Amino acid sequence: MAMKKKHADHGGGHGWFVTFADLMGLLMAFFVVLVAFSTQDKKKMAIVAGSMREAFGSQKEVIADGIIDIEGSPARTILLNNDARSPDETSNLAGPLSKDRADTETAARGYARAAATLRQSLRAMPDLADVTTQIIIESSSDGVTIALVDEDGRSMFQAGSPAPSQRVIDALAALSPSLRSLGYPIEISGHTAAGVSEAQNTDPWRLSADRAAAVRSLLASNGVPDSRFKSVEGKAATQPMFPDAPQISANRRVTIALTAAPGAVPMNLKP
Repeated sequence: MAMKKKHADHGGGHGWFVTFADLMGLLMAFFVVLVAFSTQDKKKMAIVAGSMREAFGSQKEVIADGIIDIEGSPARTILLNNDARSPDETSNLAGPLSKDRADTETAARGYARAAATLRQSLRAMPDLADVTTQIIIESSSDGVTIALVDEDGRSMFQAGSPAPSQRVIDALAALSPSLRSLGYPIEISGHTAAGVSEAQNTDPWRLSADRAAAVRSLLASNGVPDSRFKSVEGKAATQPMFPDAPQISANRRVTIALTAAPGAVPMNLKP
């Protein structure tokens, strides 16, 4: 009687082992994809945020991707300032506008670009990275404000003195070329904290005025023309940054304000 020929063992190993290896490969690929999606590209996220704002708002063009209205919130259940408008009434800016929109919207765009230019001047100086929280640059429809602000244990000026720290000297040296090229009139004001004396027998009015004058001198020594300075004054503690806490160190500051040139011709003026 003929015997059945015995089959040789499979060269590829047991069938369950191959299936298990395929499963492990698929799981590895799956987790690699998850890790790749969990790493966010901030620049791409800003572009997406700006595109969504353009899609759901009433803008004709986007001038700053990823910016949310000051009074808005991404968690709101209703849209802010979502009044119905015709295409002719749409604006290049997000948020409410003044009645004289034609006079203000172009200036506001210019101020926003000026603020971005000044911030970039500071970013270009790696040595100033540790004072970025003490140099606040903000823009509005009225102008641009640069505030040199004190922090606890980190004063921008020597205590009770108008002598600036090295941080102030370096920061103004970095900002001066941009301030010179922007061409806006400059107003400088010094401020102190209420109820807090930095040194004995210190007059807060004189101290705030002397610090404002010291900032003007530093800007002038870095090439900003004297004709650009509109005013230099000390305001002591009359205009705190934090009215609810006028004694805290952040109220001690010197502000540099860029304003519109006097006598500017309104955009809607017709002969």
